[in-house]
Amino acid sequence: MKTQSKKIYLIVGGLIASFILSSAFLISQYKSGLKKSFEAQFFFAKEPYLLQSNPNLKKIKIGEQGQTLFSHGSGTLSLSMALHAMGWKLSPEELAALLLKEKAYDENGEPKWYAVTAITGGKLDMEIPTSPNRSLILKSLKKGQPVIAQIENTVHGKHWVMIVGKRDSQLIIKNPLSIEKVWETIESPTTQVHKILILKKRGQWSL
Repeated sequence: MKTQSKKIYLIVGGLIASFILSSAFLISQYKSGLKKSFEAQFFFAKEPYLLQSNPNLKKIKIGEQGQTLFSHGSGTLSLSMALHAMGWKLSPEELAALLLKEKAYDENGEPKWYAVTAITGGKLDMEIPTSPNRSLILKSLKKGQPVIAQIENTVHGKHWVMIVGKRDSQLIIKNPLSIEKVWETIESPTTQVHKILILKKRGQWSL
């Protein structure tokens, strides 16, 4: 009887040990997969993260009705960040001065994007695709071509951002309207992407 009980204990103990080892393996695999799922891939993380809240930007008027870089500068700041990624280290103030010289702001203080060619001496162009295609965004980022986007959400309304990476199905952005320098994502369907612009060396067209 004792021998039979001992065998039962050994069998049960073996089953429990096997269950524990299997569970530990499955948990480790789950954690590994979960970590991989949330890994972010960055393409332009090292360039400056420019915020519109900089009080110095209040002095720079860019629109016909008194708009400034502080109030309406998301396009200029996003372009400045994109130009940095291509080696053109222009501060928002310096970039605004060049755009003003080229008369390249509309009445609302939004840059006229074609002026990129003039301010870079013909070295860079701005491609404006007909639709904000996600696959084109990722293709451009992988080729080292910065992408800025006009987005709209309930927090900030319509404004410009620079796309710098991806995490799963989400696009990671530098948002000039952010309170602090943190990575944000374009959340669908709460955020709508209206337009994308691709900064590239002249002649490198994807359309």
